[in-house]
Amino acid sequence: MATFKRATMNQPKADTGDVRPNNPLQSDFDAEDSGSSVDADERYLSLHRQWKFFESFAASFAALYSVGGIRTTFTIGVGAGGPAAYWSSYVITCFFVFITAAVLAEICSSLPAAGSIYFWAAEAGGRRFGRLFGFIVAWWSTTAWTTFIASNSQAAANFLLSEIAVFGVDFPTDTNNIKFRAVQWIVSEGILFLGIGMNYFDPKTYRLIFRIATYLILLDFFLNIIWLPIAVSKTYGFHDARYVFTQTYNETGAPPVWNWMLSFYVTAGILVGFEASGHISEETKDASRVAARGIFWSAVASALIGFPLVILFLFCLPNLDVLYSLNAPQPFVEIYAMTMGRGGHVFMNIICILGLIFNTTIAGVASSRLIWAVARDGVLPFSGWISKVSEKKEPTNAIIVMHTVAALLLCTILPSPVAFTSLVSAAGVPTITAYALIAFGPLPCPSLISLPLHPFEYNPHVTMVEAEISERESSSQHLDIDADSPSPGGVSEPEEDGEPEPLFRTTVLLHNKPVELPFYEADATIQDLSDTVAEELRIPPGNQKFLVTPKTGLLKPPFKESNLSLQSLQDKKIVLMGATNAEVEELESDIQERKARMSRRRDVLRAGRQVKANKTRDWKKVQDEARYTFHTLRPLPYLPNPEKSHRFLERLRDDAGIKASMRKHGFSVGLLTEMNPAEHTTHESKTLGLNRNRGEVIELRLRTDAYDGYRDYKVIRKTLCHELAHNVWGEHDRNFWNLCNEIEKEVDKNDWRRGGHSVGGQEFYNPNDEGVDDDEADEGGWSGGEYVLGVAKEGAVDAPTSTPSQPLSRRELMAKAAEERVKKQHEAKEGSSKQ
Repeated sequence: MATFKRATMNQPKADTGDVRPNNPLQSDFDAEDSGSSVDADERYLSLHRQWKFFESFAASFAALYSVGGIRTTFTIGVGAGGPAAYWSSYVITCFFVFITAAVLAEICSSLPAAGSIYFWAAEAGGRRFGRLFGFIVAWWSTTAWTTFIASNSQAAANFLLSEIAVFGVDFPTDTNNIKFRAVQWIVSEGILFLGIGMNYFDPKTYRLIFRIATYLILLDFFLNIIWLPIAVSKTYGFHDARYVFTQTYNETGAPPVWNWMLSFYVTAGILVGFEASGHISEETKDASRVAARGIFWSAVASALIGFPLVILFLFCLPNLDVLYSLNAPQPFVEIYAMTMGRGGHVFMNIICILGLIFNTTIAGVASSRLIWAVARDGVLPFSGWISKVSEKKEPTNAIIVMHTVAALLLCTILPSPVAFTSLVSAAGVPTITAYALIAFGPLPCPSLISLPLHPFEYNPHVTMVEAEISERESSSQHLDIDADSPSPGGVSEPEEDGEPEPLFRTTVLLHNKPVELPFYEADATIQDLSDTVAEELRIPPGNQKFLVTPKTGLLKPPFKESNLSLQSLQDKKIVLMGATNAEVEELESDIQERKARMSRRRDVLRAGRQVKANKTRDWKKVQDEARYTFHTLRPLPYLPNPEKSHRFLERLRDDAGIKASMRKHGFSVGLLTEMNPAEHTTHESKTLGLNRNRGEVIELRLRTDAYDGYRDYKVIRKTLCHELAHNVWGEHDRNFWNLCNEIEKEVDKNDWRRGGHSVGGQEFYNPNDEGVDDDEADEGGWSGGEYVLGVAKEGAVDAPTSTPSQPLSRRELMAKAAEERVKKQHEAKEGSSKQ
């Protein structure tokens, strides 16, 4: 007896051949070697696999280095919108970073591979745009990460070269000076060489680098949280909450909307790069879980430690005018010097520089693995050489390419300070755009909404289909035909009437609904299954992936073993992942719309941003003015027009003569406020000023008694000179009056804005300098601190020889007050004797 198989009704299958993709982790795994206990992805692994969760977490946490990122971009972010825009933009950024990190972590758990971000973008593009998206994001991400490395090197060089301004070395620190840019370039190249050089360590040794980088970041964070506020409290003091949470500022000159958008862009750039854990996933054990958790928790940790630093810096840094007048390439170095002193700030600066160096080397690890993975897939020129690995299973050639490109980028510092800054600013935009492309990819697929999600096990923008193949052979599947009487041609005749009976059916669960797929031949293969899915379920072969369990692995067209029989899979489960053409088109339309919106946003940000050169200032003078000043101004809020009083106090604080005298004598006043006239007026005296605790608080009588106006500015300024003298001398003795007269002369001499003397020392006429009668200032009395100098009622003392155009001096007022007291005592004695 000979057994013949029934003739098939299907079309002949195309011979796809045995094609092995460039990237094995993105392809089907062989079903052979079923007896091996090694995972399928281990078979084609080219890099070492030794790192665990700490290394995966540290790769993203240290590559982000949010502490250093906030410090480096702080002046730009605060200048665009002020403190209110900066902290609010950071909060919004954190919210979206948490969402994006969770999405990327879910994707990484399903597709852990080196070069993760470009691979995920290719998957988001589907069959039609997958290659285009992958190609674009591959170039975006490689150039962005290489630019980040060059930027970190220049930032570390700026911290080091800022010591020139702090220690007063006779060398320019202006970026417009070619000498400074030459030194900046040399130092940046040296730091780059040092940071990238550590990438050649063997994987086991490099674990120590991950730990050092993480501990340096935590040390930097706690030093700023603890040491900086203590140092600020002992020097120029803190800003108030109103300034931190409501103050706005426009340093760029752009409209307010664009300013706030620029501030948001700056804060977003601080938290870019948390996909680094995905780039090293092929070197991570249990990458599906470990790399995904590394992405998510590194982003969360970086954002959470960054927020208190943002608020702390806003409270602790000096006024924005002082901040932008600092002459060092990195203003934070001078701020640390102003608050912590020279010795303390040197230690803090070393921590900052070391943090940036280790930030560079960790970013180099992620960047080199990304370049290696992209070259492995043949995207880059000379991909064959770049994708080679060393005997230690490290991408040495990719590290060389990364170092060379970063060094060339640093050369743009020499021709112009704007060129390199523009390159760095533009590098973050493609990475953020790639995040959006990947994160929003699944939205056009409504079928995803009903899927059960598991922590970090979500497979993006694909339809999950669980198929359990159960062969149902009909009784007529095989025909036993006698060898002596074979049918013509060796095959049975097909049925003439009605549909042919399928030999077996495969039940597919699509969206949790059973769908039966018929097969009409016993030797149907995996290729027949792919053709049937394309015809019946409208899922094209390019979008299909079959995960066969147990042991067989992941299969997708074109199949390596296209003749794999479905009969051998009858006891296995098949997971079909794919998207229909309609879903892909909807996804592509949404991506194009989002890309256009992001492009318009980039154009607006680029148009609104202006580069402003640093001004050359006397840093010693700026430092002294920030230290010896009135650190807090506070009008009385319950009196009319407190805003006008605040402007009056600001005018006193910024008076050129007052500032010069306070610098000379080292006066530092914690609070300058106004005095309520009603609370400090009696029948015998009117107090013009009070000094509490020798400079802790100074109160000035700004308003008239009727609250309908303000007293003359020069009279109030003389009162302030009187109160400043009480910082040294409490009693009104000769020492006090000598100091008071000295301060008044210094204020008048240095008041170059209003009146004063010419260069030759001769008096000149100033039409804006109006004379003021002393009687108008205190109405016959003068009070300083808690000590009343003298009192006099209007008309109680005979007018001296002076005319109204010649006001009385203090000495004359004191004499008149003494005479008035003696006169009252005599009158009191005479009255008592008459009684």
